[in-house]
Amino acid sequence: MRRIDVVAGQEFNLFVENIPAWTGWLATLVSTEDGLLVGPDGNSKDIGNQVDLNLLMALRSKADVICTTGKTARAESYKASRFAPLAFLTNSAKSLAEIPAVVEPGSHGNIFLEPKDSGISFDWVNTQLNNRGFTSVLFEGGPSSLEALWTSDLPTQLVFSIANCQNPEAVDVSQVLRAALPWLSAHELADDIAIGSNRVTRWVKSPQ
Repeated sequence: MRRIDVVAGQEFNLFVENIPAWTGWLATLVSTEDGLLVGPDGNSKDIGNQVDLNLLMALRSKADVICTTGKTARAESYKASRFAPLAFLTNSAKSLAEIPAVVEPGSHGNIFLEPKDSGISFDWVNTQLNNRGFTSVLFEGGPSSLEALWTSDLPTQLVFSIANCQNPEAVDVSQVLRAALPWLSAHELADDIAIGSNRVTRWVKSPQ
């Protein structure tokens, strides 16, 4: 673990400097110290803080495309990003007609990926995005869709932020990760940063 001192207004730049660019897929999640992924309102907004917002913006700035599910987009009332287009995995693009990102799509526009079969085949999604020229994908879906991504054959990383810790340096990051994602296996810790009241970790798939 390494500690990064927070300079007010510089959190975004610190994350840009300290999280390497990637090829393939990188997912991001925010958790409490107890491993909770959503707050009382059913989304993650009550869990994260300003550090997490800057982390998300830094990751988006490094991605070719931001991919999420229709379920997450509706729950989080997704807005367009100034950094990259949004790709929605959905059974019906019409179901997203009223979210802010669709009402005001911004300069990058939106992509709607509607699988013909039930469930998400990330190999199919990856092919669709690669065919559009995207090679670095930021995934912002929930735990069930993340499980489908992680267990696919695609190169995948996970940036996992534990927010608002009483003592970030004392947190057992593996224990919190197990509580949040009990199905997660074959993973190795690639980076571990204490910043403000957060513990930000990056995990990669173990070699098979």
